[in-house]
Amino acid sequence: MLALRGQTGGDVNVEMDAAPGVDLSRILNEMRDQYEQMAEKNRRDAETWFLSKVGLGPAVSLQHFPAGGFGRASPFTLLSCLRPRS
Repeated sequence: MLALRGQTGGDVNVEMDAAPGVDLSRILNEMRDQYEQMAEKNRRDAETWFLSKVGLGPAVSLQHFPAGGFGRASPFTLLSCLRPRS
């Protein structure tokens, strides 16, 4: 047994050809850009729908509503923008 242990000592070299790795950060950035574009489009569509339901045109939204949009504003906040101020 001791004679075999002396014979098995050596180096092993392993070489592999692998495909180049996928740049996941680039893919995530592209997905994030697509998501942000879709979210902005949906926000504009929702604002247009809302303004059409309350009988206001798109020009009103630029003049009387908050510059950053409503985000997650409640319906009460939206309606308060339509009420005349005293």
